[in-house]
Amino acid sequence: MMDGMATVITLPDFRAATRPVEGKFVQLAWRGNNYLLFAAASQHKYHNQMVAQFLGRHGIRHRWIGGDRMEWDDATLQVHGGGRFRLDPAAQSLSLWDRSTAYGRFDEVAVRSQLAAEDSPWRGWLLHIDQQPV
Repeated sequence: MMDGMATVITLPDFRAATRPVEGKFVQLAWRGNNYLLFAAASQHKYHNQMVAQFLGRHGIRHRWIGGDRMEWDDATLQVHGGGRFRLDPAAQSLSLWDRSTAYGRFDEVAVRSQLAAEDSPWRGWLLHIDQQPV
């Protein structure tokens, strides 16, 4: 399990969405804080694009290698994995499944803990892991 503050970031901001949202998510840690980045499918097609946006917003130098691989200059940033999600506000449920081709599978225990944190926008919602919604 990861220590530190847990923060949920959505791209675009859909933390208060009223309609279902689907996309991808990435789990990372940086400077003692844990992040879950959620991006709507219309925002980012690949997990590494989400990480690149995070790096850019935080002024972390990075570069693309071979078109789809990336490296960055901050050894304190670690990507722990990723997957896909479906947020259903009407049912107050969040489904997580799959794995990132670039970063592997997410840490289920840590994700559950992060989403149960006081500052989580979906605290108390039903969390389904490895149950792809129909």
